[in-house]
Amino acid sequence: MEFESVPAAFLALSEWLTARELALLHFETDSDSYCAIIIKGSNVAATKQLAEAAQLTPYDQLDFSKRNC
Repeated sequence: MEFESVPAAFLALSEWLTARELALLHFETDSDSYCAIIIKGSNVAATKQLAEAAQLTPYDQLDFSKRNC
């Protein structure tokens, strides 16, 4: 498949993952790079808390899309 942008590809991947009870969690890189991990959908809140404790800035797909689309 071809996408018009990386954020559009991430959105399509996120939708595919959600149908499988998984989630895409993004991290702020303060650059033009992207960083994301795939986790169980039920672990999003706990993973975001752990990321924040590690001084990372996590975004779920909705937040990522608002910032990048």
